[in-house]
Amino acid sequence: MKSSLLIAIAVALCSLGRSQPMPLKEVLGPNNLFNDASYGVSVSYPQGWVVRGAQRWGKNNGENTVFFAPPAPSNARPSMYYQMFSPTMPKPEPGKIEVYLRDIAESKERSRIGAGLSDYKNVPESLEIKQIAGRPGVSYFAVYTLGGQTMEEYFIRIVGEKGYVMFFVQGPAADVSSIRATVDRMAETVQVP
Repeated sequence: MKSSLLIAIAVALCSLGRSQPMPLKEVLGPNNLFNDASYGVSVSYPQGWVVRGAQRWGKNNGENTVFFAPPAPSNARPSMYYQMFSPTMPKPEPGKIEVYLRDIAESKERSRIGAGLSDYKNVPESLEIKQIAGRPGVSYFAVYTLGGQTMEEYFIRIVGEKGYVMFFVQGPAADVSSIRATVDRMAETVQVP
């Protein structure tokens, strides 16, 4: 398990090695606003939180991740990921968005298990298909063990016309659980093209 996780981390670091940092002065505005005009994605992040960094990465730097930090003593690691739909990540067909959102949650579970988190498990009763910021979306969480500690990963995915935004929070279960409602409120402020 540890070797698979280390390989996955190494691959991720190699991807980030080809990444391009977003200059924060270009994407951060007053009143805790993150605004990426290049992609048409914006969000208001909570008071007391900071943006630790933001990266463009992947093919043609078309994938974007923003790293947040909640106030201490939380060990939760919230992030926001977004990309535009493409041939490799097509827009869900009308009438099939719920199936798409459920499938993507199952796919994420399989990918985490494949990365070495053998006991990673979505919590089925947590999955909620709903409107988020006026768009179709889903929220759910998964649990797993890392270093003998119970961990949690919370997801919110919001589908736009041209792309999607995903919030994800990783960390000790109690820390992640304690900020889920805050992340829900942040997600309601997102603009997705």
